[in-house]
Amino acid sequence: MQKIYFISVLIISIFITADSIKNKQFNTSEISRKYEQMAKNIKQFNESKIAIIANKKMSIQLNELKTKLNDNEVSSIILIVENDLDSIISEFLNISLGEDNYEELSNSGIEELKLVNRARQDFDYIHIISNDEYELYQIAAYVRFNFGLNYEITTFREYYEQEFNPYEMRVQRIKLVE
Repeated sequence: MQKIYFISVLIISIFITADSIKNKQFNTSEISRKYEQMAKNIKQFNESKIAIIANKKMSIQLNELKTKLNDNEVSSIILIVENDLDSIISEFLNISLGEDNYEELSNSGIEELKLVNRARQDFDYIHIISNDEYELYQIAAYVRFNFGLNYEITTFREYYEQEFNPYEMRVQRIKLVE
């Protein structure tokens, strides 16, 4: 009797696992389709560069996106994040470079200097690849905090298992690409 119970539990668990794997494959093909469309849209608007901010766990999606962008002649700048987001994103947007230059000039004896921070302007789009809703909000907040107010920030629903906080999505101006 125990053998029959064990075998039936094993069969049910295999069925559940296979079903979840099948759904992930569907999501992967859906993401691939969306990557292709995103690359075509960027190219259509005569843009040639996009910034991608991703966490290390999502490297498979990152490689797929890079391939689709390259196929459509869209170049990408990639930032892989783990921790210390503020300084990494500040450096990525060239804010820290401007601050270093200001510090150097102010120490040279020039008076009446004003620091006007500007984020880099060689791309207009930032696509965030993460699997953590909180990390998504955090990355977007640091981009906005580091003078990245004019960037269009996008992500895909398929990356996340959690539901989004509508308030955070609106405040950070994160667009879900459908």
